[in-house]
Amino acid sequence: MPTPLPSTPICRALATILLSVGVLACGDPGLADPDSLRFAQRGSVQIALISPLALGEGTLEQTLESRSEGPWTLTEKVTYGTRIGDVNQRKSSVLPEVAAGQYAQWITQVNDNPGLSLFVSGLSSDLEPECLFPASTLTLTLNDESTRTARSWIRCVQGFLSTLTPVGSGPDPGAPRVANVATLARDFTLGQDFVSAFGGTLPFGTLAHGDVLQTGPDQPEVISSAAGLSQWWSRLNLPSQSLPSVDFEQETVILAAVGQRLEAGDSVDVRRILPVAQGTIVELVLQVPGDFCSPAERRHFPYHVVVVPKLRAPIRFSQPVSIERIPCG
Repeated sequence: MPTPLPSTPICRALATILLSVGVLACGDPGLADPDSLRFAQRGSVQIALISPLALGEGTLEQTLESRSEGPWTLTEKVTYGTRIGDVNQRKSSVLPEVAAGQYAQWITQVNDNPGLSLFVSGLSSDLEPECLFPASTLTLTLNDESTRTARSWIRCVQGFLSTLTPVGSGPDPGAPRVANVATLARDFTLGQDFVSAFGGTLPFGTLAHGDVLQTGPDQPEVISSAAGLSQWWSRLNLPSQSLPSVDFEQETVILAAVGQRLEAGDSVDVRRILPVAQGTIVELVLQVPGDFCSPAERRHFPYHVVVVPKLRAPIRFSQPVSIERIPCG
């Protein structure tokens, strides 16, 4: 007897598509015969891209994880040396049934399309190449829940997740295929018009991040000397932390601040540091509790102190400060 389609209109439409590729997104995944499933048809894909910034002094790390049930998550992280500058995460906003349908279409291409399939002769999953500047390191991993196995392909590619291209991929002739598959996964989840939260930024690393309850910084500031950093370190009530070593001949320190905030949960972050034709622009983001949150009253001065390779003057701070709403809790 054929498997009955789910009752809701959306699920019925999607199930018709998904049954054609062997997946019933809105039904019980246990109904499918594991031997008839494509690899990772029940499972997940992870695309991890590590791209160098500013002559290799830092990185932009982007990790996209998509599951056969539908939800996907993108995590982006900026680093400078060994320091993390900022982390941004976004999640799928479409119905799980729709996202599951997109995943099903993608995994079908990966398994069945001769031009895209990862399971072809000569495409090794054992390579661990050392990718030299300016190449990015791409790791594409498929996790198959039916067999509890995983397969990974690591290749050197050009560009960030938003600009990923098979051109110039290496070190083997199969590298462009891996890059193409990763690009297709990006398009099925993030969309072809995806823009990174950190697009164009210079690398930066966090020296301190938090808030003070008494008098604190009212506005952003460039700290250009060890004496200035030491003074702010004391004002931010950070004497318990060792004063970080900064080479002010080669580096610049930015103090991000937006003045006094009146609700708990508010914080400020440096999001991007952009070289422009005349100087540098520093973009700040004010993070506040999202809709339907009920934060308690809390008078405080949030701040974010970062170090970055020496910036070209004049250094300006973008206005107005962008507001980003974050989940409650």
